[in-house]
Amino acid sequence: MWYLSYRLHGSTRMHIFKTRELALRAACELIGDRDDKEVEVGPMLASRDGNVFKGEELRRVCANGTT
Repeated sequence: MWYLSYRLHGSTRMHIFKTRELALRAACELIGDRDDKEVEVGPMLASRDGNVFKGEELRRVCANGTT
């Protein structure tokens, strides 16, 4: 399970996805509309070390289409 979190109107929203690919695809759609610093994708239960995508790294993944 993977999460997508983002800030909207002063609060944090979170969506849960079954796969990393689905979470990254949804994040790529979001960052087109807002500051990428507000969007983060990561695993729900696995280690976060090296598995969290945000900021420039997330934008690069989206630009390369490597979701």
